[in-house]
Amino acid sequence: MVKKNIGGRKEDDSLFKVISIILLVFVAFFLAGYFLKDSGNTVVYNDITFRKSGDVWVGEFKYFGQYYKVPFYYNPNEVLDIIVNTDATDPILQIDRSRGWFIVSVDPDIPAYMGVAGTQIARVTGTRYGLLNIPTKAAFYSTPNFETEEPIIDCSQAYHNLVVLHLQVGEENSIIREGYCITLTAIDKEGAYMAADRFVYELLKII
Repeated sequence: MVKKNIGGRKEDDSLFKVISIILLVFVAFFLAGYFLKDSGNTVVYNDITFRKSGDVWVGEFKYFGQYYKVPFYYNPNEVLDIIVNTDATDPILQIDRSRGWFIVSVDPDIPAYMGVAGTQIARVTGTRYGLLNIPTKAAFYSTPNFETEEPIIDCSQAYHNLVVLHLQVGEENSIIREGYCITLTAIDKEGAYMAADRFVYELLKII
């Protein structure tokens, strides 16, 4: 009787070990699937976390000691192919906020998505998020064939306290600066939104 009981206990122990191993393997696969899914919705770039929320990426970061959450269409890894020359956005940060302006200037016949791209940038440079709080204004780059109250401002008027961003459609996705004039060129809607996000990442020194 004693030997039989001992043998049964050994069988029970072996069965318990097998079940434990199966459970551990199952849990490991479950957790692996969970974390892989989570990593697909989270990107960390230069110690800044971007979380996917619906159709946008929300960047969570500190800027001069203040915590911000800002939505972007694309995370930094997705806009690295945009052509950008050195220090393209630096003149904006040097504007005297008491008397200077950052001008987002578009051609009158520009596609609507270029206006959206301009808004993406202006919300960060202006007061929308309380980030840079630089006086920001929209303008037309050339005279439209309709009545408007918006000013006509092009790159010939740019100087250190009137930095002009010209949005245009072209053959590449790029951000190029010449003096105090910055030209953002986009091939299409996707390129416009990608270039706008890259512009902001450059401006905030995230990239």
